[in-house]
Amino acid sequence: MLTDKWVLIGLTISALLSFILFINISKKKTKTQIQKICLIVISELILWCSLLIAQIMCSKPFNIEPIFFEYFVYIFITTIPIGIFLMGLSFKQTKLDITKKYLLLFLIPIITLLILWTNSSHHLFYEQYSVNIKDTITGPYVIVHYIYSYSILIIGIYCLLSASIKISGFFSKQTFLIIIGTLIPIIVNAVFTFDLFNLNATIYITPISFAIGICLYSLAIVKFKFLNIVPIALGKVVNRISDGFIVVNEEMVIIDYNETLVHKFNIENKLIRNKSLEELIETSIDESKKILVPVMNAIKETKTNTDTITIKSSYFKKIDKYFNIEVNSLSSKNSYIGSLILFKDITEHIKDQEIIVSKDQLSTLGEIAGGFAHDLNSPLRSIAGDIYNLKIYFNSGDIEIKDNIKQDVEEIFPTLDKNINNMSKMISTFKNQMADTNKEKGYFNLLNVVEGVKILLGSSLRKNKCVLNVEVDKTISIYGEDNQLSRTITNLVKNSIEAYSTNNMYGEINIKANLTENKDKCIIIVEDYAGGISKEIANTMFKEKKTTKKDSGGTGIGLYSTYRLIVGDFKGKMSFETIKKKENVGTRFIIEIPVK
Repeated sequence: MLTDKWVLIGLTISALLSFILFINISKKKTKTQIQKICLIVISELILWCSLLIAQIMCSKPFNIEPIFFEYFVYIFITTIPIGIFLMGLSFKQTKLDITKKYLLLFLIPIITLLILWTNSSHHLFYEQYSVNIKDTITGPYVIVHYIYSYSILIIGIYCLLSASIKISGFFSKQTFLIIIGTLIPIIVNAVFTFDLFNLNATIYITPISFAIGICLYSLAIVKFKFLNIVPIALGKVVNRISDGFIVVNEEMVIIDYNETLVHKFNIENKLIRNKSLEELIETSIDESKKILVPVMNAIKETKTNTDTITIKSSYFKKIDKYFNIEVNSLSSKNSYIGSLILFKDITEHIKDQEIIVSKDQLSTLGEIAGGFAHDLNSPLRSIAGDIYNLKIYFNSGDIEIKDNIKQDVEEIFPTLDKNINNMSKMISTFKNQMADTNKEKGYFNLLNVVEGVKILLGSSLRKNKCVLNVEVDKTISIYGEDNQLSRTITNLVKNSIEAYSTNNMYGEINIKANLTENKDKCIIIVEDYAGGISKEIANTMFKEKKTTKKDSGGTGIGLYSTYRLIVGDFKGKMSFETIKKKENVGTRFIIEIPVK
C-alpha cells in the first residue's frame, strides 16, 4: 500500500496537471460548448484532489474525522460522470441543446449526497468507513450509486469514442489517446472498488489514476485538437455534400471518405477505411476494369503537379448512375502526401441532355415529316379532284357505257373515296405525331388521339395479326400537346405488337381510358398478353434510356423518354404491372394524367 508521502505526490501531480490543462483551455477567447463542459469537469477534478490532499494533511494533526472530507469529495465523485456524459453527447452532436430535462440527471446524485450526509443515522451508505478500501464496509445504497455512475459514465465515453472514430478513424492517435486515457482510471477504480484481485489500496488510488488519464487527454486536446469543433463540423459538411470522395495516402490506402460515397455505391463502411484503393474498386464498385487503370494513371500524374485530372462520364450499370471522376493531389510543404478522388454525380445532367437531343431529333424529323406530308397531300387532293370530275363525267350521260361496266365502275367509286379518305387521315395523323414538340399547349380530345394511333399502326397490326381494342370515353379532354401523348401511346402499342411478333404470338392489345371518380384525372391503360417483361428490363425501364428496336422500326422514343414525357410534360404518373389471362402472361401500363 502506498504511504501518505507517495499518495500526496500522486494527488499533487494530478491536481497540477489538471490545473495546467484548465489554464490551457481557458486561454481560448472563444470556447465551444464541449470545451466549457470540459473546464467544469477539470475544475471538479482539481477540487476533488485538493480535498483529498487536505484530508491526508489535516485529519491527524487537527483530529478531524476522514469521513468529514468525504462528504464534500462525493459532490464531485457523483457529478463528474454527469460532466463526462454531457461532454460525450456534445462531442457527438457538435452542440447539445441543454434543457431543463437534463436536471433529472442530478436526481440520483442529490439522493446519494443526502444519504451520505445522514449516514450516521441509518448506515445505508457506509456501515464502516475507512480510507483503506479493504477495511470499508458499504451499505445497500452504494449499489444504486455505482450502477448509476458507471452507466452514465460508460454512455458518455461511448459517445466520445464513436464520434472520434467516425471523424478520425479507429486507428487514429486521437482515438487511441481517448481510449487509453479513459480506460486507465475506470479500470483502476473498478478493480479496487469491487476488489477484483484482492489488492490492498486506499481511496486515493482513483484520483491518482486520473493523473495518467489527464496526461493523455492533454495530448489529445492540445496536440491533436480533441474538443476542436472544426473537424466535427467538417465531418458533418462533407457527409452532406452530393458528391462522394475518397482520400488515399502515398501507399494507395484509403484514409478517409464521406457517407455520400457509401450511399451512392451501396458499400459497407467496414470495407473502406484502411483498405487499398485497388481492392475497394475491384470488390465494391462495378465497371472496375473500366475505371481502375484511368484512376491509377491520374493519381500517378497528379503526384508531380497540382492539376485536376477528370475522367469524364463513366457509367456504372449496377447503380444506374453517371459520374465524372476528378483526381487531385494533396501536399504538405510541397511534398506529396496523398490524393483526393471525387465522384461527381452527373446522372441527371446526362439524362436531361438525352431528352434534349431526343427532342431536337424529333423536332427535325417533324419538320421533314411535315414537308413530306404536305407533298403527299398535294397529289392526293389532285387525285381526289380527278375522281370527282370523273364521277360527274361518268354520270353525265355524254358517253355510252355498257351496263355491266357501268355497274363495276359505280362500285369502284366508293372504294376509291374510302381509300383516299383513309390515306388523308393517315397523313394527317403522321404529320400531327411528328409535329414540333414546342407547339402551343391546349385541350385536345383523347379519343381522337387514340383513333389516330390506330390508323397510323393499322398496317403493323394487320401484318402481325394483332387486334387493337379501344374503350375510351369520347368526352375526355386533356390539357397539353396532343402529339406528345400520341407518340407515347404509339410507342406502347408498338412495343406490344413487337412483343407478340418476337414471341411468335398474336392477340389483342387493349387501350382503355376513363376519368377518376373526382373527374380530375384520366387513367389510360395499355395492355397486352404477349409474354410480359423480363426482370432485367423491368428493373431499369423507367431509369435509363434503352433503344432495343432500332433495327425493327421502333419509334426511338424509348420507355424512359415516354416516362419522362408523362411525368415532366403532363405532370402525371406512369407505372406497369404483370397481368394474367388464363395461361397467358402480359403487361399493363397505367398512365395517370391530370385533366386540368
